[in-house]
Amino acid sequence: MHWTILLNGSTFGSTSAGIVVPLSNGSYAFVVGGVQGFSPTPPSDSILVNGSNVAVSVVFSADSGGGGTGTSALGGSWLEPVLVTLGVGILLVMAVAAFLQWRRSKQPSPPPPAGVRISGRP
Repeated sequence: MHWTILLNGSTFGSTSAGIVVPLSNGSYAFVVGGVQGFSPTPPSDSILVNGSNVAVSVVFSADSGGGGTGTSALGGSWLEPVLVTLGVGILLVMAVAAFLQWRRSKQPSPPPPAGVRISGRP
């Protein structure tokens, strides 16, 4: 199943359970693209990146009126594990993206040029 998000003016898509988007600190609105026969919850939202991991879980539910949940040849519903995996994958991907952004922001400053003395007193 291919799904997309529109975030910060760019569209990102995936056929797996997660989408990684590296972001700088700030507030971002996003919209989840639909999958034929399914509706995303939430269909849109906003996130705040502030130096720590951010994860968003999106669950796709079968549309009423013929979308159906479908069943496997073994008799169980195949949709539920797919939706759970999708939600967990999104959480993981967003957490990794935020962690990488946080780690990038924590890199040490370069040393001062030679001959410059830095004192801790006023």
